Amino acid sequence: MKKQVCYRIPATAWILLLGLLFSCPHHLFAQQVRELTGTVRDVGDKTPMPGVNIQAKTSSTNAVTDQNGKYSIKAVSGEVLVFSFVGYVTQEIVLGSQTALEVELKYDDKALDEVVVVGYGTQRRASVTGAVSAITSDKLTQTAATTTADALVGKMQGITTRSTNSYEGDARPGSPAVLQIRNMGEPLFIIDGIPQTSGQFNNLNVNDIENISILKDASASVYGFRAANGVVLVTTKRGRNQTPQININGYYGWQNLTRFPFETPADAYLFHLTRAESQQNRGLPVTMPAAELEKWRQGTEPGYQSFNQYDYVVNNPNAAQYSLNASVAGGSEKTTYYFSAGHVNQDFVMKGHGFNRTNLQSNLQTTIAKGFTVGTQLSYRIENRDNVAIPGREDPIWNAFLGANSSWPMDNPYANSNPNYINGNVRYLTRLPSTYTKEIAGWQKDVWNNATGNFFAEYAFPFRLKARATYSHSYKMNKFDRQRYSYDAYRYNADTDTYEVYGGFASPLRNRNRREVQDRFVQMQLSYDNSFKDHYFSAVMAYERSDNDDTYTTVQSVPPINDNNLINFVDVNDVSTTWTTNARASVIGKLNYDYKGKYLLELLGRYDGSYLYAPQKRWGLFPGVSAGWRISEEKFMRDKLPFLTDLKLRASWGQAGREEGVSPWGYLGGATYGSSEYLLDGKVIVGARPRGLPVTNLSWVTSTSKNVGIDLSLFDNKISAQFDIFERRLSGLPASRYDVLLPSEVGYALPAENLESEANRGVEGIITYSGKKGDFTYSVGVNATLSRRKILDRYKPRFGNSWDEYRNATENRWSGVNFGYQVVGQFQSMEQIENYTINNDGQGNTTMLPGDLIYKDVNGDGIINDLDQRPIGYALYDNPILGFGLTSSFGYKNFSLSVDFAGGSMYSFNQNLELRFPFQGGHNSPRWMLEDRWRREDVYDNNSAWIPGKYPAIRENSSHSNYRNSDYWRTNVTYVRVRRIELGYAIPPKMAEKVKMKAARVYVSATNPFTFDNLSHIELDPELAMESGLRYPSQKIINVGFNVTF
Repeated sequence: MKKQVCYRIPATAWILLLGLLFSCPHHLFAQQVRELTGTVRDVGDKTPMPGVNIQAKTSSTNAVTDQNGKYSIKAVSGEVLVFSFVGYVTQEIVLGSQTALEVELKYDDKALDEVVVVGYGTQRRASVTGAVSAITSDKLTQTAATTTADALVGKMQGITTRSTNSYEGDARPGSPAVLQIRNMGEPLFIIDGIPQTSGQFNNLNVNDIENISILKDASASVYGFRAANGVVLVTTKRGRNQTPQININGYYGWQNLTRFPFETPADAYLFHLTRAESQQNRGLPVTMPAAELEKWRQGTEPGYQSFNQYDYVVNNPNAAQYSLNASVAGGSEKTTYYFSAGHVNQDFVMKGHGFNRTNLQSNLQTTIAKGFTVGTQLSYRIENRDNVAIPGREDPIWNAFLGANSSWPMDNPYANSNPNYINGNVRYLTRLPSTYTKEIAGWQKDVWNNATGNFFAEYAFPFRLKARATYSHSYKMNKFDRQRYSYDAYRYNADTDTYEVYGGFASPLRNRNRREVQDRFVQMQLSYDNSFKDHYFSAVMAYERSDNDDTYTTVQSVPPINDNNLINFVDVNDVSTTWTTNARASVIGKLNYDYKGKYLLELLGRYDGSYLYAPQKRWGLFPGVSAGWRISEEKFMRDKLPFLTDLKLRASWGQAGREEGVSPWGYLGGATYGSSEYLLDGKVIVGARPRGLPVTNLSWVTSTSKNVGIDLSLFDNKISAQFDIFERRLSGLPASRYDVLLPSEVGYALPAENLESEANRGVEGIITYSGKKGDFTYSVGVNATLSRRKILDRYKPRFGNSWDEYRNATENRWSGVNFGYQVVGQFQSMEQIENYTINNDGQGNTTMLPGDLIYKDVNGDGIINDLDQRPIGYALYDNPILGFGLTSSFGYKNFSLSVDFAGGSMYSFNQNLELRFPFQGGHNSPRWMLEDRWRREDVYDNNSAWIPGKYPAIRENSSHSNYRNSDYWRTNVTYVRVRRIELGYAIPPKMAEKVKMKAARVYVSATNPFTFDNLSHIELDPELAMESGLRYPSQKIINVGFNVTF
């Protein structure tokens, strides 16, 4: 087999990067230096403050207070000393001739003065009038998450997540959680002011993120067409006017699966026993002799052993996950810089599979003339997904799990247990886990390269007007290569002690796919702000234009030998190329007004144009307005309620849009070439067919957001809270007029129009309590979001009768409601079945056995049928309607402890396929399903006593009444997960100084160590969505890590 090509970053690149990090200049001064000592205390309770950072502003000299708040630093007269500590107001003191300096720091009311990134600018938290959630880098990096969405789980109100509902449908390495704002769908992602995809967002290096803001109401209207589902704003880190600061952090961890339903499959004896019972329960003769079954029970004779196929698939316990990041930031009054490099690697718990990503980031900004600033943000990312080319579907991970379940427990993976020979005498060779290696099945690599450059120039006029121009260009290339091998299988001939070829796999395949995506973005922006006495206002006007090209080429061949990974023309059996493009343009306006810091108003609007719609339907105006009243600033409130730090009422209304129901150039008529073939005079002629009626009556879906909120802070911000009530209404959803008929000879139907509507309604809130008592600091926050979709209007709904309307109507109902039967018990004996008057199975109960399910006769007609179905659950694949989280952190001297929880409720999981039907598709089943069952005491005696269990008596018959859709198989899930526990220790400053470090910290953490939920009985991860359970679940991870600053 030809050796695979591995893509690595050259060693010289790492050497150059490290040289950059450690070669930054440190300024030395020849003035007379003396030692300054003192103590830093809390201005309130006068307690000493350990860990306060002291830095000389014009030199690299720095110090940190010890456990008693004492410090010592060398400095010169006239030097500016900066005293800073998280949660306190930073102080700058000009040093005179003194040799001792006592300092008191004041608790920072950061909830009011914190700067929050909003659409096209920033605002003080106190002046924000929209529903905006924000999180900073220190909270984001407290996680072992490899994607940005996973780093947000449970930490903010207004977002819901489901870690195993991503595009792959599970939590495999490199796969992100599905993040939604108020359950409205995928939001728009803006990174450093540039619209980006969810893939760009999730594959950022979390260490490069400065902050993230979530726009949830009318504040998102300023982003127009694509902001109907809310907006996620990401700002990456910048340099500052300071001496170079170098940070290096990393961790190493060990992963294992949280839960997996098939971890313990039925062994060979249980498999044969329950299949025999299935025959018995269906009134068929048991075909396996008792003596044969006994041999399987003993499992000692040759040919009667049992094999756990799962162990051959999940064969990499304690799989490695590690990360290493390095950054340097600094600058002067004119120039600032930030450079970083990061690498993360995450192995699967399955050998031969892995994910890794390398990120490089460079943010530069310089003032080249008075008022004139230019800058750039350059980023590069390479993602590698490395897998075994397991045959079956396109997803090798699903194929692997299906194979572990499909192969029977008596299938020896190797002929005569010799690992050099694949056993061909098995039920399903291509699903035999022993073939799941790169040496046998083949290999595949999926590599994404992404380079993005943002360039801007800004001029600040003397009269407070700023003009800014931005250009962004992103180039993404995806390389997918797969080589699936052919191989022989064998059987062992005991008489000759030889291995004979016995079948094999003869469908080799070679794929080479290439995708190139280029995104271009231009923005011209004017901004102005000013104040007159008690009046402050700011305004922004901008023009944006963006376009995209996406080219995808696939080549497939049948290689003559495994070792040839070249593609020869004579071997090619498929070639295809696709090309797509898009373009948009926008005009944006925004005005903010603030009177005395009490009365706040924001007006905004966006005029958007999209390439998708007909010229007369192409442009749309999306306005928004929000207002706030800081009641706490009124004199009558300050005098009567001194404990009230801040109280603000907010209200907003705004519109955004969503492109839906139309394909590119759908507004054009004509024909589609290559959509059909005709045989004329013995020749195949490629033909064309009409495209259908042009879509000229369809425009964007309008999203109207209404929000009322309250912000509250008490006792100098020790307690803070935020609550919102909201509605997002979508009007103009696409639908067709079914009552206008076209002749069938036309060959197409009427195009969709804007005819329907629906709404998301809900509440959200967060409460945080933080404080300090001596050396002990603490902070606890609880957040929750409840958001549910309701169908408002459907185009002329029609029903055959009242039951049809009750069962299938959707208007004025919550979406995602699932109907089914209600189970009220299980039959306990044949006597009970014989005397039961309700026709439970539709066949006079002739198919019923003890342990079978009893359904509720809702309408009392004596027979169980569709008329007895009622609502029994929520949507199956959606994010939880109710999402919640708890974050907590505690500190004592140099020790820190953080514990985070995340949870969800009001969504359903449906046991189906392998989790409902015994021997689904002729496969094996989980041990817990087959073991805990109703059964006769003797499989060969139909008159033997019944032994109770949880599950009904085994049948290989999916049409039996037991397997109807019911609340027995559907679980309305509620779970609380300990998302992360971290114990850290900050190295004492004096010890860190000895090795020239400003700060150092080590920690140990656990991710997903415990989960409390109602799915443990089927050994399923509660965030999993796939009904069969054959998906990669969340991982438990134990990490040890470090963080050092120079």
